Amino acid sequence: MNDSLKITYVGTDNRNTSIIEFDELITSLDGFNKAIKKIHAISKINGDISIEAADVRSGSIVFELLLHVQLTGQPFLDPRHAIDFLRLCSEGLAQIAQDALTVDGNLNRFYSEQGFNATALTSLVPLFIQRAIKAAGKMKRNLNATTDDGRPIPTRYVGPFRRMVDRGEFKKALKPIVDDTVTRIEVGDGDLKTVLDQTSFQEYLGEGDQVLPQLVNGQEVTLTATVTGMQSTRSDSLTLKLHDHGGLSVVAFPADGKTTKDYIDFYGQRVLVTAKIYRRSDYQKPKLILKELQIEQTEIFE
Repeated sequence: MNDSLKITYVGTDNRNTSIIEFDELITSLDGFNKAIKKIHAISKINGDISIEAADVRSGSIVFELLLHVQLTGQPFLDPRHAIDFLRLCSEGLAQIAQDALTVDGNLNRFYSEQGFNATALTSLVPLFIQRAIKAAGKMKRNLNATTDDGRPIPTRYVGPFRRMVDRGEFKKALKPIVDDTVTRIEVGDGDLKTVLDQTSFQEYLGEGDQVLPQLVNGQEVTLTATVTGMQSTRSDSLTLKLHDHGGLSVVAFPADGKTTKDYIDFYGQRVLVTAKIYRRSDYQKPKLILKELQIEQTEIFE
């Protein structure tokens, strides 16, 4: 008894969108694994869920995750939990279940007549996960948000979904976007997929997930750093370890008219950096556009 959920990563290199750092993918998939299990717990499905990657395709990188649900009895112990689950998936099924509950006081007839057993439940879990993730992103700004087709999100889910955002429970899953190594991550496929991109990803992160928000886009700053890396293959850039900000590593682009070759002598050196901040979001690492780089002078006191 299983069904699948597709997660697609679209890289930043337009020539080949499947070029994505391996450790970023591993961290992100582990984050999705934890987030899916948390959403499963919120659903109150009466059983356990396990997740495994069944297929990987390139182009962009597509992981097909198999979701295994092992029930321990009826799908839900509380009929209200079943109706909430169905309401997020299908208003039609939710209404049939509600009618059965009104007549019988339980869902036994619904389970039997609709064939709502473990197999049917499992087939709906990927859709529930997709819609739960999309709903969680709406909770940050509006606790009264509705689904994309205008239906209310079940009240019982509002608090738990908002807490997932506030507690940073999507942060690992979104690491490739935070680190700007992918342009977007798609959860699911078709018209119902949830797209996490360079704008929407912010709705899944709490205020505590901001990265050096004091470094404002367009601001000119002077920082101390060590040049730890240089790249000229995919883009001309340097990697700087910032001593002023906890050793955070950031990307810096050469000043106008210069290339990384002009900075070779600074490699491994502690330097004084004058640069302009470039960033799209306070939830991503700032980038630097270099104006000046010089060896930091150490004063010697006698």
